[in-house]
Amino acid sequence: MKRYLALLMVAILFSGCVNISDTAKAGGFGSKNSKEQKAYDYFKGKYGDPAGSGAPRLIEPMMTTSVTDNMPVDKVLKYNRDAPAFIIWFFYDNFAETDAIAVAFKYLDDGTVIHTFNSKGGGDYGAGTFTLQKPDDGWPLGNYEATVSGKGVSESVKFDVIEGPTVKVALPYEGGVEQPKHEPEPPATVAPATTAGMTSDKIIFETDPGYIGACSLTDTAKWTFTSPLQVSLLQVWYNWGTGESTLAYTLKKDGQEFSSGTLIRADCDPYQGNWCNGNYKIGKPFPAGSYELALPIKKMCLEPGKTGAVRLYGTAQASAAPALPEDVPTHLNSCQYSGSWSTDWGAMALNQDDSKVTGSYTWDSGKLAGTLVDGVFVGKWSESPSYSEPRDGGDAIFYFTKDCSSFTGNWHYGVHPSGTGWSGTWVGTKSK
Repeated sequence: MKRYLALLMVAILFSGCVNISDTAKAGGFGSKNSKEQKAYDYFKGKYGDPAGSGAPRLIEPMMTTSVTDNMPVDKVLKYNRDAPAFIIWFFYDNFAETDAIAVAFKYLDDGTVIHTFNSKGGGDYGAGTFTLQKPDDGWPLGNYEATVSGKGVSESVKFDVIEGPTVKVALPYEGGVEQPKHEPEPPATVAPATTAGMTSDKIIFETDPGYIGACSLTDTAKWTFTSPLQVSLLQVWYNWGTGESTLAYTLKKDGQEFSSGTLIRADCDPYQGNWCNGNYKIGKPFPAGSYELALPIKKMCLEPGKTGAVRLYGTAQASAAPALPEDVPTHLNSCQYSGSWSTDWGAMALNQDDSKVTGSYTWDSGKLAGTLVDGVFVGKWSESPSYSEPRDGGDAIFYFTKDCSSFTGNWHYGVHPSGTGWSGTWVGTKSK
């Protein structure tokens, strides 16, 4: 997208008033028409009377689609990539006619200053308008900033360029809701309540936190964990083709295949319908290590200088290991744990299918479900009557001995907070 930037220097001009000295001046602003009067009353009530003396001020710069009689017609949050111009409007106060005022437009995705306007104040206070016309190929998608500065003060406004229609709101002094300074938001954040197969868990890891901007394309994402995570959903941010709804992936841990499956097309950006999440309900613990996710085609979002956009959802980090007896190592040989066990919470029956383990025990008709990794069971217990956390369910962890004949473990009401104590112990011996 950087190929467009060379074109941004063409066709630059002022709109409305040719320069600030031709805008409304002291004693005149707020008296020409009803819009000016509304704006004047709004700024006076919020910031104090502009006719009074004081330090130089630059007030509420905003982007707009056009200016009529030196006043903006709306407030823009996002421009369509083919918008004819970027127009910034602002109010200045306590500037002399000879005081310099500059307006700089910047493309934030690579730090390029597109153009800087240099002008002078119009005398005490008034309105300023500056316009930057569109390059022939349209604006590059991504994040922008316009900064007004002079006499040691500056104010900035951020906005985006998108594929969809321009996003605008009513002016604050004409009944519009006052908008906060625009900060980037994650693209098309998943809505668990409306997404088929989605989980209600929260994001516990993402390779590009908080990024919303122009994407390069890649087929790879890499990351490293220093501590284990319990993951329920794997998600990528992907540029889907027309009619495309599924996407194969492979995931390696420390160079060995860890998982593979099919991502399902889910929530999409409301303005760029081809950019959507790809979800896979993975439901397994991710041990500490280095991971590499691979897709068959380079269409995953790549933040400049980062890696492919991946999110992981879960309930919490896998529970921290409690102190263990010396004869209970933390890394164990593979064993088959199916069978009957005698435990301090009653007789237990376990069923192991590869790394997945389910079971039952006699105390309050209890149930178990979880995953085994290197001889460590991480999962959930639940009991009658509700089988729900926290009163009748929560986290459990078992550490099996190397000979596979017994375990030492712990349980907790609800989710166990990492680094804190457990609610109680759980010890068992295999019967047969």
